[in-house]
Amino acid sequence: MRNIYLYFFGFLFFLCLLPERGRGQAAVFDLCARQLAGSSNDSLTWSSANLCTNFTGYVVFSGPTASNLQPIDTITDPAQLGELYLYGSGGNRFYQVGMLCGASILASSAVIDNARPITPNIQSVDLQTGVPVLRWSASPSPGIIGYQIYKENPYGSGNFFPYPANNQLVTGTQFTDVNSADLLVRYAIVAVSNCNKGPLGEGTLNDGTTGPHSSIFLSSSFEPCSRRLDLNWNAYENWADGVAGYLLWMQENGGSPQLIDTVLTTTYSYLGAEDGQQLRFWVEAMEENGSYRANSNVLDFNISANRPIDFLELTDLSYAPANAGIEVSWRWDLDSDFAEGRLQRSTDGQQWEDRLVLASQSSQQNSYLDVNIDSAGGPYYYRIIAQDLCGLSYSSNQALSLELSGEALANFENRLDWSPLQGDSLQAEFYQLYALEQGQWQQISFLDSSQRTFLDPIDLRDSEQANRCYYVQAEGRLKLANGQYLFWSSRSNEFCLQQKPLLHFPNALAPDGRNPIFRPRAALGQNIGNYHLQIYDRYGALIFESVDIMQGWDGKIKGRPAPQGVYIYLAQYQLEEGKDKQQKGSLFLLR
Repeated sequence: MRNIYLYFFGFLFFLCLLPERGRGQAAVFDLCARQLAGSSNDSLTWSSANLCTNFTGYVVFSGPTASNLQPIDTITDPAQLGELYLYGSGGNRFYQVGMLCGASILASSAVIDNARPITPNIQSVDLQTGVPVLRWSASPSPGIIGYQIYKENPYGSGNFFPYPANNQLVTGTQFTDVNSADLLVRYAIVAVSNCNKGPLGEGTLNDGTTGPHSSIFLSSSFEPCSRRLDLNWNAYENWADGVAGYLLWMQENGGSPQLIDTVLTTTYSYLGAEDGQQLRFWVEAMEENGSYRANSNVLDFNISANRPIDFLELTDLSYAPANAGIEVSWRWDLDSDFAEGRLQRSTDGQQWEDRLVLASQSSQQNSYLDVNIDSAGGPYYYRIIAQDLCGLSYSSNQALSLELSGEALANFENRLDWSPLQGDSLQAEFYQLYALEQGQWQQISFLDSSQRTFLDPIDLRDSEQANRCYYVQAEGRLKLANGQYLFWSSRSNEFCLQQKPLLHFPNALAPDGRNPIFRPRAALGQNIGNYHLQIYDRYGALIFESVDIMQGWDGKIKGRPAPQGVYIYLAQYQLEEGKDKQQKGSLFLLR
């Protein structure tokens, strides 16, 4: 039995010399092991502990696994709290430090390894709130106390610096860079434990990450003439499987967000901008085979686009009274970026000349009297052309002046002819013919749109009708560009006809009827001199002759009734102005 007790106490003494593994016990003092980047050196440090009275030294244990530790060093200086250890093979090592008091280790640290914390991947850099917001996944390494942000400065240089300051850790997995002066930024992060830092997440084999992430900076340019809004942005970078696409979002006049397109490129042209719109755009990147999203900055626009001339229309074209000119009326869009307008005239619809040049607009309804015209040189074509500030050209409908002409016929009728009411989108409804009577214009006929000629018999008793003046008024409808109709009233030129100063002979003689005497009447009050009338039968024999206009033929030859039939007359006379005239004709003698 005594031998058994000696063996047991001897075994306890041996255990006292073994280091404490820390399994299930708290470490008496803290130990940190750091694998130095770029080398195979491990740096060990530990905190000071209450030394035992018989302090002999710090015993350092190391091994490839936590269960296979061997003493590698004893440090006898109680003030030395660290050491460097070189291992050519590199890789992870496990360490423990124990306090040797006399022949026994009375206190030991926990067993730790030299592995650096795992650097997590960044999830996104987002600008939708107006400042950069960085999000990342939590590091799976134990003992993480926070994360050190690194920011590239300047952007694109590849130089990363601790941000906002060295050793200023972020304890969560999100950082809002409220002090950033720029929106185009790039970040990397490092996971930090109690005694170690992970490698900078530069996207190398050493750090095992996909690399730094940059924000999406959205810029734009707007072309007001074409109303094209060009959006440009930098590609989102360093998601593991790349970008699946970019969502284009828009809000119009404060409404709900609208997804307007999804693209794979980093440019987009929006062609639907309208003047006065308030538009907001942003881009959202989608991770390929993942759930992460990253938004660009937001761009707001108060659209000031080119306002085209939406309507430009001739609305009337009429001769002024007494042919004083042609009055042209038109309407045009005042809510436009107007640059210049021109009223033009043509005689053939091909070659145009400017009649009026306008550098500004004053009213929607306009008119102009074109006085430099030749009423006998018509008809005249008119149009309005215009340009806006973008150089876009516009042209109105064309219209043709209404021209009246005619002829004084020998049978004391005035034949009147007029051109049709003609113009783009213009349709005639009817015509009204007016004549000047006793100094006043009087309507003498109403004609439908198919009629363009009229015979006006002259009252031979009215000397005023020797020179008779007319105009025609056309009424119609103009179809406007908006599909509505506008009443159109167009007045022609004034046209006068001078009846020839002739004697008026009847064309029949009925001795036993209502016209028993064949003699002329002086038309329109003419005074006739040197009158000489001769009548011949069908054989050319002279059967009657008179030099007195009041003495006519009674249908007898030498006192006996002439036979029924056709007879020829020849009249010679002199007009008031001394001009000699001669008239020939036939008459029918009716029995």
